[in-house]
Amino acid sequence: MTIYNKKLIILISAALLLVLIGAAAFFLTRVLNKVDTLFGIIDRPKITSMTSLSPKKISIEFISSREKLKTIKVYGVSKRTISKKEAIKTALAIGFKTNPEGKSIVTWKEGKRILRINLESGRLDYQNQSIKPVKGSFSKEKLAQIAEKFLNQKGLSTKGLNADTKHALLFEVRGTTLYATNNTSNPVYVDIGFNRKLGDYTLFYQNPTETSASVMLNKNGQVFKAVYHIITTNKVNTGIYPVTNVNNISPRKIKAHGILVHPQSGNDIFDPNLIRAIIVEDYFLGYLDDQKSRYLQPIYVLRGVGEIGKTTIETVGITIYFPALEETWLK
Repeated sequence: MTIYNKKLIILISAALLLVLIGAAAFFLTRVLNKVDTLFGIIDRPKITSMTSLSPKKISIEFISSREKLKTIKVYGVSKRTISKKEAIKTALAIGFKTNPEGKSIVTWKEGKRILRINLESGRLDYQNQSIKPVKGSFSKEKLAQIAEKFLNQKGLSTKGLNADTKHALLFEVRGTTLYATNNTSNPVYVDIGFNRKLGDYTLFYQNPTETSASVMLNKNGQVFKAVYHIITTNKVNTGIYPVTNVNNISPRKIKAHGILVHPQSGNDIFDPNLIRAIIVEDYFLGYLDDQKSRYLQPIYVLRGVGEIGKTTIETVGITIYFPALEETWLK
């Protein structure tokens, strides 16, 4: 056998070995993906209030260096909606005995107390207009305990919810209207938010300032308002998905897949169509409940500033939701 033939046989053997290794790796990857990515390809987040990113100028200047994950869990939603029968049972536990009005949003009105439950989104809104504003200093920690007790007494579970006293909102009265305030000397109500944690990450909604539950009280611990999102996650039936490397998030991808969100109340309301430029300065991981999908999806919450205005330029805070899963797993 010539040296040439020997070399040819070695090359062919090596090529066959590489093919076999590649095939084995391919099938192994498919098996692993099938096991880990339990739900397969999933829908992108759907937010009805989303605003397309029209600014021509978007830049990224991350000032933080957080841990860069390679994989993350996707949670299935077992239940988000609530039947009218269940809503009536919930209302009864809160203390409403009359028949409600409405179909998709059912409403109870008894005296100065009002309860609304959205059957499709599972959102509950309670208000007691007989509770008077009381000026004075607040103990946020003490009122958070009262708020948690109130929710549990009304049959609204606080399991998995954490009171966020650090970002509790203060309110003051101007005329007949309530306004959020940073002035700690003259508030009349405090709004305690409760965040739902999935692992190490917080659950967000289409309004980035909204929490999974919130209770507004006066300094005496009397509850003026409460909001609660009814949801059940299937923490056993979860899938492990690859995460997009944050270093690969480019201005072009932000324009294509980013969802511009902004507060729907408070002092930061602005017309997003007037934004001329955006600088993304920081990011962190969270989960999004778009209140439509079968999943609670991981997202990058991108935060920064925007230049807004036609003649006079102002700087406003910007929040963008960006899907955290690798592109190949989203449709």
